[in-house]
Amino acid sequence: MLGMGPQGALGLQKFFAFWAYTTPIGGAVLADQYWGRYKTIVWGCILYVIGETVLVLTSIPLESISTGAHIGGFITSIIIIGLGTGGTLHLTQTDV
Repeated sequence: MLGMGPQGALGLQKFFAFWAYTTPIGGAVLADQYWGRYKTIVWGCILYVIGETVLVLTSIPLESISTGAHIGGFITSIIIIGLGTGGTLHLTQTDV
């Protein structure tokens, strides 16, 4: 649907996987040294919802798909979703 071909799609998928597994390090630092557990979770969830909203809003209009603006929205959304993942994922792994 993005019109990037298999190599472009694989590159974006690999970047998102790397980003989602790297950002919990920053989330752990924020939770342990600055904000605390619950504030980090709340802000991580807020970022995640913002990223999902950007993804939906840049996918709906047909004009964005025909002009190619949806690719920028997709990349922006996976960056924001990765940051939100970093705010929540580190706590589920360390507090068990």
